Amino acid sequence: MMTRSDPSFQVANPALASSCALDVMMVVDESGSIQGSERGEVQDAMWAVLNTLNNTGSTLAITSFAGSADLENSFVEVNDSTIAVSGTLGSYVDSYDTAGETDWDEALHLAHSVSPADGTTDLVVMITDSRPQLHESHTHLMSCEPPTGSAFTDSLCHAVDEADHIRSQGTHVVALAIGGSVLEGSIEAAFGPVQYPTAGQPFSHSDYAISTDFVDLEPVIRRGLFEQCGPQVIVKANVDMDGDGIYETTNGSQASGFEYEMAMSGIAPAGNSVTWIRPTAPADSTPVSRATDTTGATQFEWKFGSVSAPQTGSLTATVDPRARAGYAYRGAHCTLTRVDGSGGASGTELTINPSDLISLDLDQSTMVTCDTYYQADTLIVLAKRWESSVAGTTAVLNISQPGLPLARNYLDRFTTDGVGTGSDGNVAWTTTWVETGDTSTNSLATGKFRIEAGELMMREWDDDPAETVTREVDLSSSIGDVAMTFDWRAENTSSPESVAVTLNGAPVDIMTFSSGSSSGTFTYTIPAADAPGITQIGFMRGDSGRWQRGEFVAVDNVQLSWTVPPAPSATTDTSTAPSAPSLDLTDPDSDPDTPGLVDDDNSAELSVVTGSVVELSELVSHPGLYDAGLTCDAGALTYTPGATTAQLDTTGLFGQIVTCTFTNTGRASDLTIIKEWEDAVPGDRASLSITHADGNSTLDAAAPNQTSAVIKVMPTENITVTESFDSSNAGNYQISAVSCVDGTGSEVGVAIITGGSSFTYAMPNALEDITCTVINRRDSGDVPPTTDVPPTTDVPPTTDVPPTTEVPTVRSVGGVCLGGIPHLGYSVTVPGSAPTTMTMTITAPDGSQLVFADQPLTGQIAWPGASTAPDWPGWIRQSDGRWLRGDDGFEWALNGVTVTFSIGDGVTATVPYVAASSGCAAPPGRALPRTGSTMSPFTHIGMLAIVAGGSLMVISRRRRQEG
Repeated sequence: MMTRSDPSFQVANPALASSCALDVMMVVDESGSIQGSERGEVQDAMWAVLNTLNNTGSTLAITSFAGSADLENSFVEVNDSTIAVSGTLGSYVDSYDTAGETDWDEALHLAHSVSPADGTTDLVVMITDSRPQLHESHTHLMSCEPPTGSAFTDSLCHAVDEADHIRSQGTHVVALAIGGSVLEGSIEAAFGPVQYPTAGQPFSHSDYAISTDFVDLEPVIRRGLFEQCGPQVIVKANVDMDGDGIYETTNGSQASGFEYEMAMSGIAPAGNSVTWIRPTAPADSTPVSRATDTTGATQFEWKFGSVSAPQTGSLTATVDPRARAGYAYRGAHCTLTRVDGSGGASGTELTINPSDLISLDLDQSTMVTCDTYYQADTLIVLAKRWESSVAGTTAVLNISQPGLPLARNYLDRFTTDGVGTGSDGNVAWTTTWVETGDTSTNSLATGKFRIEAGELMMREWDDDPAETVTREVDLSSSIGDVAMTFDWRAENTSSPESVAVTLNGAPVDIMTFSSGSSSGTFTYTIPAADAPGITQIGFMRGDSGRWQRGEFVAVDNVQLSWTVPPAPSATTDTSTAPSAPSLDLTDPDSDPDTPGLVDDDNSAELSVVTGSVVELSELVSHPGLYDAGLTCDAGALTYTPGATTAQLDTTGLFGQIVTCTFTNTGRASDLTIIKEWEDAVPGDRASLSITHADGNSTLDAAAPNQTSAVIKVMPTENITVTESFDSSNAGNYQISAVSCVDGTGSEVGVAIITGGSSFTYAMPNALEDITCTVINRRDSGDVPPTTDVPPTTDVPPTTDVPPTTEVPTVRSVGGVCLGGIPHLGYSVTVPGSAPTTMTMTITAPDGSQLVFADQPLTGQIAWPGASTAPDWPGWIRQSDGRWLRGDDGFEWALNGVTVTFSIGDGVTATVPYVAASSGCAAPPGRALPRTGSTMSPFTHIGMLAIVAGGSLMVISRRRRQEG
C-alpha cells in the first residue's frame, strides 16, 4: 500500500450524470462551532436539498457527525411524506442541533457504508464549517504519514483517503463549506480544486463551494441542484377514494397508473432542441407520455441542447391528465419555481380547472410540481328485466346521486422561501400573505416577518398594532363550522410572549408561549354562523408587549377546513316491454341532437362518486300490472320487496361497474270462456281450442248445456278461440256472437269473428277479470218431421207494401292491436235480413274518402295509414331505420276516424285511435304524443255518434276506467 504524505488527492471526482433521479448521501456537521442563527441557516440549506429533490424520484440518506458520526437514516424516497416535519427526513432537519468537535474521517467512512437499492450512491454532499480535528484508523487506498509540523494532519489525511475511496466507487463528492482560506485548503485537499460556481464549471463537474457566511449555503445548493434537475415537470396524483372531497391517497396502487401526456411548443431560441431524460424518447419528440408509479408521482425531465452540453432555452409545455378508468379528474394545482443566477427562488401558483389542459411556460431554470386531483368513481348500471310482460309497457329508470357535503381546505406549507403564494389544499388561495408595519421591510423574503425553511417566521414584535401578517379567504359557501389549525414553535423567548390570531383584522384567540423554547398545534373553531362572512385571517402581536431581540415564533401547515353543499347528479332511461336487459356504455341515456329519440339500450348508466349513497327508482306506465323486484351485484342495497325505489351504498366500490336490475313480473287476470247454444239440437257437440301466451286450452261442450273454462292471461294479451263441431251433429253451427264483459257486466273490447268458426280478443290494458260468452246459432240441419197440417183457406192477396230499408246495427266497433299494428275492429248486424257483406266508408277531415266494399259483417281492417309492412299513421321511417314523427298523409287518423257502415242506408260512427299505452300505437320503442283522444282502444264504444236514415242518434255507455 502506498503512503499518503502530501495533501494532494489521488482519485478524480466522477462527473455527476445529468439526471435528477439521484441517490444522495447528505453528510451534516453537528459540531459546536455552529451556533445561534447559523444552525437555522444550515437547516435552510438542508430544506433546500429536500424541497428541490422532492418527488423527483430521488432517494436520500443522512449521516451526521461531530466528535463521532451517526447514520440518521438509510436511503428513502424523497417525497411529501418523508420531508414533512414528522417524516424520516424532515424530522431530522427540524430537530437539528449542534455540539462537539469535528471528525470528517468517521463521517465519510460511515457515508459509504450504506448503499441505495441500485448499489451506487450518485452524490455525496457534505456540509461543514470546521477543519477535521479527529480521525479513526480506517485505511482504504493509502496509509497516512503526514510530515511533522505540516498543515496536512493525520485527521485530514484520513479524510482524504475516505473521500478518495468514495470517488473510486463512481460517486461524485461535493463539499459545502463555511470558513476562510485555512478551511478552504483542507477542503481542496479532501474534495478537489474546482470551486462552484466561480470556476465556471457546472455543479456536476464541481468539487466544493465555500463562503464566509452561513446564509450563502441555501442559495448555492439550490442553484446547483436546480442546474442538475431542471428543467423538469413533476406530476403527482392525489386521489379521493371515499367521496368526501379530501384527496387523502397519494401513493400505493391506488395512486399509480395515472397517465399524463406532455406536448411541447414554442421552443426558443430558434433552432434549439430538446433532449429527453425522462421519458426515454428521441430528441424533440412531442407529445410524450408518463404514468405515475406507486409513489404517486412521475416526471418529465429534459435538457435544452444536449445532456453533455446543456443550453439555455424556453418552451410551452401542455400537460393532458388522462384519468384511469373508474376515476374522474377534478383539476390541478401547480407551483412553478424559478432559480436565478445567485440561487434565489421565485414561485408562481396556478390553479387549473378540470376542463382545461395544464399549460406551463418554462425555461432551463424552472421546476414545476403539479398536484392533480382525482375522485374514485363507481359506474352504476340500472337495467330492466320484463317477465310475463305486457308489450308496450314502459318503465322510466332513474339513478340519482344526492351528493355528499364536499370537504374543502386552504393549506399553506410555506415550501418556497420568501414567497407568500403557497397553496397546498384542494382550494387555491387567490391572494398572497401580506405583511404590514415592518419597520425594516414589508417583504416576506427579509425583515421581521418572512417565509423561510418551510415556516412563516415572525420575529421581534414591536408595540405597533399595525404589525400584521394576513391573507384573504373565501368561506362564503361554507356550511357548518370551519376549523383553523397550524403547527407552531417559539424560540429564544426570554419571558412569556403571546401572538393573537385574527379574523377580519380582529383578534379572536391568543397564543401564549413560555420562556425558552416550545412548540405545539393550534386549533380554533370558527362558528358556522360567522364563517361565511370571514374574508381574512392573520396574526398580530398579543398582549405581552414588545418582544426582545432574537425572540421569534414560526408557524407551519396553516389550514382552514370546511364543507360545502353537495353537487347532485342524475340520469334516466326508458325500457319498453318485453325488451331484454341491454347495455351500451358508448350510448348516452339522452341525445341532445334528437330529444325525442330514446336511447337504444334499455339501461340507465351514471358514474357516481365512490362512497355516495345512490337513489334507484323506476316509474312504470301501468304499475298495477306488475310485481317489482330489485337486485344489485355489489354494494349495500336498502330495498323493500315490491317497492319502486331503493338506495345503494357505494362505499369501497371504487373503479367498479355495479349492475342493478329491476325485474317486473306481470300479474295475470282470469279470462272465462262461456259456451252457449241457440236453437241447438240436443246432443250436438263442439270443441273450442283456446290459444294464449302460455299454450292451448280446450273446452268441450254438448248442446244445449252451457259450459265454461277459466284461463290465466296477461293484460293486452291476444287470445284466439277456434271452434270445431262433431261430424255427427244433426245441426250446422257457426259463431254468431261473442260478448266480453268485465266484473260489472259492462262490455269491454271487441271480439273479432272470422269465418264463423273463430274469433280473436285482446285483453284490456288493465288488471281485471273478463268473461267472454260465445254463442252458437244453428243455421240448418235435419229436424224431426212435423205432423200434417190441414191446408189453410185461401187468403186474399195483400196490397203492395214498399220494401223495407236495410239499416245495419253496430254491435261493437273500436281500435284494436293485431300483430303489433293498429286495426279497426267491428261487428254489425241487419235486423230482419241476412246479408253477408256491406260497404265501409272512412271520411277524412278534408272530405276525401276511403271505401272498403264487400266487407263481412264482422271483421277488421288496418287503420288508415297502418300496414303490416310495417307502418303506422303519422310516422316516417328514416334511411338508418329510425322512426320519426312526420306527415305521411295519414297523421289525421291519429285523432280518430269517422266510419260509415252501409247496405242500403248507412250508420256512421266516430272511432278513437288506439291509446298510446296499447303497445301498437307507434313503432316499437317510440312514444306517441298525446292527441285529442284519450279513450282506451280496449274500451267498448263509450260514445258513438250514429247517423241512421238521415237522423242523428247518440248511444252512451259507461266508459271503463283504466287501471
